[in-house]
Formats: sequence, structure tokens, C-alpha cells
Amino acid sequence: MFEAVGAVIAAILKVGVPIYISIFISCCLALFLPDYLAGQIGIATFRQLYRGYLGGGLIFSTSLLTASALSVTSQAVTNRLDDRRLRQLTLDTLNMLTEEEKKFLRNFMVGGQNTVFAPITDGVTGGLVAKTIIYRSSNVIQRFSAPYNLQPVARKLLSERPALLN
Repeated sequence: MFEAVGAVIAAILKVGVPIYISIFISCCLALFLPDYLAGQIGIATFRQLYRGYLGGGLIFSTSLLTASALSVTSQAVTNRLDDRRLRQLTLDTLNMLTEEEKKFLRNFMVGGQNTVFAPITDGVTGGLVAKTIIYRSSNVIQRFSAPYNLQPVARKLLSERPALLN
């Protein structure tokens, strides 16, 4: 008995919001339809016999819908805060670049290049990768040079504030 109930609850939780909404609407209709409509569609007796279960289903589906809405809202807020933190961290890092690092990044912004090749032993590119300003865009290395691209957040910040490379 308990295994069957557990399996049903697990299936409901797995399907998610569509089934929560259908349970909510079904319970609301069964509980709150006027008596003459309930009699016409043949659920008046059902409603009287199982009112407690319908009320429980209504409370259960309402709580699941509320929890889902709170989860989605929380995730959206968290993502936005994470994006802000990343932007601020990248801006702080860009403000502390050395002249050699700025010179390398000018190839992207002033030169308009999407990919810049640099020796795999170059400390400047290694430092910029470690600071998450650039990334190695491919593992294919030609003549000991690797391709590097600018991180999207860094590109956006440098486009908005070109003075960071002066």
C-alpha cells in the first residue's frame, strides 16, 4: 500500500508543474462547481464522498505550485546575482592589468581580432587565462602557438570602457 502511494507521489513530483496545475484545476472544479452543474456532469455524489481527498489534493497541488514558483524565482535571482558578481570581479581584474596584458588585449579590441595566437609558453597569456579574461579556444597548437579568445564578459566590459586598456 505505502509503496504504491510512494510510487504515485514520486511520479507526480517527477512530471512537475503541468501535473500540479491539472490537479489544482481538477480539485477546484470538483469542489467549487455549483451544485446544479456538479449534478449535471455526475460528480455531486463523488464530491460529497471524497471532499476530504479533494481538499487534500487542492492543498497538495497548491503547495507544489508555490514551491515551484519560489524555486524558479530563487534560481532567477541567484543567476542574476552571479552574473553581477562575475561582471564586478572581471571589472576589478581588468582594472589591475599590467601594461603587457593590456597590450595583448588591444589585439582583440583595437585590432578587431576574435582569435589571437600566442606561444604556449607565454606568461602573459597564461596569466590572462588564470584571471579568466581569455581562454584557449582550441587544443590544436600550430608551431607552438595556441589560439586564445576573449571571454564574453571581458569583451563586453572592454567595449563599454575602452579606457581600461590605456
